[in-house]
Amino acid sequence: GRNNCAMVNKGDAEILNLLKIDALGLTQLSTFERCMDLIGLEPKKHNRFLYNIKLDDEAAFAVLNEKRFAGIFQFAGQALRGLTETVEVSSLEDMISLTALARPGPLSTGGASSWAARRRGAKPVAYTHEALEPFLKDTLGVLVYQEQVMQIAREVGGLGWAEVTALRKAMAKSKGREAMEPYRLRFLAGAEKKGLPQQDALHIWSEMVAMGAYLFNKSHAVAYAHVSYWCCWFKAHYRLEFAAATLD
Repeated sequence: GRNNCAMVNKGDAEILNLLKIDALGLTQLSTFERCMDLIGLEPKKHNRFLYNIKLDDEAAFAVLNEKRFAGIFQFAGQALRGLTETVEVSSLEDMISLTALARPGPLSTGGASSWAARRRGAKPVAYTHEALEPFLKDTLGVLVYQEQVMQIAREVGGLGWAEVTALRKAMAKSKGREAMEPYRLRFLAGAEKKGLPQQDALHIWSEMVAMGAYLFNKSHAVAYAHVSYWCCWFKAHYRLEFAAATLD
C-alpha cells in the first residue's frame, strides 16, 4: 500500500496527541566506539563494557577537578567549564547538577552561583520552606530541574499529573500571568488542604514561577552527564586511546 506522510510542527503535534521524539545523534558515541576498538575490545562487547563502568571512580572525577576539560563532552564548553572550576566534583550527581545549571537561565538568575556556593560550603543549605526539603535535598535547596517543579506541584499543591505537565509547559514557555493564574489558585487550594498556610504556599509558588522558565529537564541532564562521565573515565584510564579516538 501507499505510505501516507504529513509534516506537522511541534504545537500541532501536541494538539493531535502525537508522540514527538527528539533523537540526538551524538558524535561522542562514535568516539567511544573508536576508543574501545583501540583498546582491543570486540564490537559485540562494547555495550557490556560501557555499562559495567562504575559511576563513582575518583580518577574520573579528578579529570574535572584537575581542569583537564579537553575532549570531555559538554564540560569543554566555556560556561560549564567555568562553573565546574568553582567546585570540587565528587559524584555523578554533581555532574548532573552542573550540566543543568550551566545554562543562560540559571547563570543569569543566580541559581548556578547559589548552588556552587552551597556545594563549596561557603553558604549553608537552606529551603524556602521545610515542605520543599524532600524535593530539593539532592540539589542543596536550589530549584534546578523541571521535574522538581512537577513534584512540588503534585505533592505540595495536590495537582493532578495532567495539570503538573501542563504547568511545566506553561512555565517553560513563559506564557505569562494570565496563563498561570488557574494553576496558582489550584496550587494554593491544594496546599491549604495539606495544612500549609497560604502565605507559605504563595512564597513557594512565587519561587516556582520565577525559576520555572529557566529550569532544565533532569532526565536530559542525567543522560548528558553520563556521557560526560564516560569521557572522564576513558581519559583517566585510557588516556592515549581516548586522545587518538577524539582526534579521529
